Amino acid sequence: MLKTISKIAVAGIVGTTFMTWFMQKASKFENKSFNIPEILGQIFTGNKGFKSKELGYFMHYFVGLSFSASYYLLFKSGFVKPTIRSYPIIATVNAIAGVKGWEMLNALSPHPSKTDFRKYMALLFIAHWVYALFTEESFNLLKVEPRK
Repeated sequence: MLKTISKIAVAGIVGTTFMTWFMQKASKFENKSFNIPEILGQIFTGNKGFKSKELGYFMHYFVGLSFSASYYLLFKSGFVKPTIRSYPIIATVNAIAGVKGWEMLNALSPHPSKTDFRKYMALLFIAHWVYALFTEESFNLLKVEPRK
């Protein structure tokens, strides 16, 4: 059980890291700040300080681990298997959930982000596909085999 939990965590960390990397590359390409942890921290604290970034990174990776655990439970249910065929479906559902979660979080925050949200949401949708790809591939490489 502990071994499985560790593999789920590794898969979530890998997916979240590549998602973060993608958004950092997009930031440089667009010449705008689309740094997920920084934006998260700002939404919750209203500032850009060190503690804000720490909180943002913690929350970003916590959500990534939560998505990874939900993938495991989805695979364990037998409803979906971690295959190349299931990837587009999982990635799209993941992306929609991620974008809607961000929209809700920003709308409810007393410190909404001033980021160009139209561009950010489009990139975030793609970033969730990146997350899903690397998380699912990590599941396969780590041989995470959900048992019923």
